[in-house]
Amino acid sequence: MRYVFILFVFVCLPALAENHLLEELSNNAKKIERLSGVFTQHRKITVLPLPLISAGEFSYHHHTGMVWNTLDPIQSEIHITTQGIQTENNELTSQTAGSVQLAKMLLGIFSGDLTLLSEQFDIQVNGDMTQWHLHLTPKNEMVASQINAIDIRGKDTTESVAIADANGDHTDLTFTTQHLVFIEN
Repeated sequence: MRYVFILFVFVCLPALAENHLLEELSNNAKKIERLSGVFTQHRKITVLPLPLISAGEFSYHHHTGMVWNTLDPIQSEIHITTQGIQTENNELTSQTAGSVQLAKMLLGIFSGDLTLLSEQFDIQVNGDMTQWHLHLTPKNEMVASQINAIDIRGKDTTESVAIADANGDHTDLTFTTQHLVFIEN
């Protein structure tokens, strides 16, 4: 009986600790009303010798969604809302076809919507509230045909996201939060 209890402790306690940390991260994300800052993106495409590097600003509002404003090397603006993803480039506006589900998934990451994320991904969590890491692997074949895994790391807010594409490409994003406003109760 003692061995069964010891086995239970080694198998179940890490999962309980992971669930507690994941719940804490989700609760903190749900308290964010607005968040803005700067980003740098390194995109490594397997057929190119050097990464593509871009930089810009982002802003998130829990009611309206996210604006992704690339400033370098080419200016563009992407609006991510529950209605989908819209790109504005040189006064041209285009809606990304089939982007509603992707937009909801991206907003789910920023809003702490664990239900939405766990529908699409298996989530492994490590660390504590001072230094955490989420590893997401796709559950359904459609997402898995595009993405192998997503790794998200942070402290108070998300600091980096690494996306490993199924085709071997890789994207690394780093975020520096400049403005953070919490929802008042």
